[in-house]
Amino acid sequence: MARTQSANYPEVKAAILRKAAQLFARNTYARTSIGELTKACSASRGTLYHYFANKEAILLEMMSAHIADMGSHVRAAIALSDNPDERLRNIIRSVTALNAQSRNEQIVLMNDLGNLGKSEQARIRAMQNQIVALVLAAVRAVEGGRRMGRRNAKVYAMLVLGMVNYTYSWYDPAGAVSPRDLAETAADILLHGLKGK
Repeated sequence: MARTQSANYPEVKAAILRKAAQLFARNTYARTSIGELTKACSASRGTLYHYFANKEAILLEMMSAHIADMGSHVRAAIALSDNPDERLRNIIRSVTALNAQSRNEQIVLMNDLGNLGKSEQARIRAMQNQIVALVLAAVRAVEGGRRMGRRNAKVYAMLVLGMVNYTYSWYDPAGAVSPRDLAETAADILLHGLKGK
């Protein structure tokens, strides 16, 4: 007989993903054992395997959920305004806020993608590429074709995303500069640079 799901199945699964993200971000995925995961989650191996087939399944779901969340945030940010400047600013605000809230997941995404199988990596990269395309369209609308062309367009989008996605390596959301202030600073630099001569 198949094991039934408990009423709190989604909450327990989400808690496992959060604890795993903390461990993977601190120790890396490869150096985190199932034993460490069960201890951090106060769960047995059997309980862990009830929610996930294996450690790689945890990594895949963590990355998929984080990228899907980022895509949703970017789409929602775009929908807030028809003004190109404000649209790009909203994207930067949204991604910065998400990364401040999901720092561990962002670290894992940036550092551990290579631990997934090739088809799973391709799936994550396809999701990332959708976000890049949205950001590219927003950047192009602001830049207006002054310097962007077919050859270098993606560079602009990646510079925008790189500015906000790699803050995990040095930025402390609990420090003197709030995520909102960080986003405004990044947006000011980008918008002034895109419109410069």
